[in-house]
Amino acid sequence: MDFLAKTRFLVIVIVIQAVLLISILATIGYRYYSFRQVRNEPLNNMGNRPPQPGDFISRSLQLTPEQRDDFSMLRDNFHRTFDSLDAQMQVISKQITDEVVEDKPNKAVIDSLIDRFGDIQKLQKKAMVEHFIEMKSFCTPGQCERFNRMIIQMDEYQQRQHRNAGRMRRGPERGPRNR
Repeated sequence: MDFLAKTRFLVIVIVIQAVLLISILATIGYRYYSFRQVRNEPLNNMGNRPPQPGDFISRSLQLTPEQRDDFSMLRDNFHRTFDSLDAQMQVISKQITDEVVEDKPNKAVIDSLIDRFGDIQKLQKKAMVEHFIEMKSFCTPGQCERFNRMIIQMDEYQQRQHRNAGRMRRGPERGPRNR
C-alpha cells in the first residue's frame, strides 16, 4: 500500500469516527434536554398542587370527595399504626444485632427477640388487611371490582419482588446437573 492509499484510508476512518462522535454527542444532548423538559412540565390535571398521597387510588376508583376524605382518614390512621409497629421492629432488630455481635450470644434472648419481631410483623400484616377491608367497605360495587384488581396486582407485584430478591441472593438458576 502506497502513501496516498494509506492517507486516504486514515482520512476515511477519521471522518467516520468524527461522524459517530457527533452523533453520540447529539443524542446525549437531545436526551438530556428532553428529560429536563419532561421533568419541568407540570402534571396534567393537577394544577399547581403537588401530587397528594392517595391521588392514584382516587383517580383509579373515581372516588367522590366524601370518599376521598374517608380514605384519607383511614390512610392516616393506618400509617400511624404501621409506622409505630415498624419503629418497634427496628428497635428489636437492633437488639438482635447487638446480641449476635456479643462475644457469647445468648440464644434464649435472641429467640425471644425473634418471637417479638414475628409478633409485630403479624400485627403489621393484620393492620394492613383490616385497612384494605375497611377501605373496601366505603366503595361502591363498581369501585370494589377495581379495588380488588388493584389489591391482586399489588400482591402479584410483591410476589415478583420477593422471587427476584431470592434469585439475587442465590445467584443464577442452575439446572440439576450443575448443582
